[in-house]
Amino acid sequence: MYLYTNLLQGMLFVVGTDDMSKGRFVFMSLLPNIIFGLVPFVVAMALPDLGWLGVFGVVSLTAGTGDFYNIKNALTQMPKHARCYLYKYNSYWYMP
Repeated sequence: MYLYTNLLQGMLFVVGTDDMSKGRFVFMSLLPNIIFGLVPFVVAMALPDLGWLGVFGVVSLTAGTGDFYNIKNALTQMPKHARCYLYKYNSYWYMP
């Protein structure tokens, strides 16, 4: 794992440099969107007094569009039993 920080531009994210299965790649890509996007949005819908939390959730979900694109590519392009890894801003897959 690699932690990338560029706080002057407001960027802080983790890149998994290890090889992983398609399922793990999808899970790891979705997890931040679920925790920082979907959960706060659902809580804000249940508790309208926390409207700011809904805004935070929507902003977080839209910030994860690159993850959604990687998930779409993994689900449509990776064959069964393929392994995936991230390098810089790209994801690659191979057959072991």
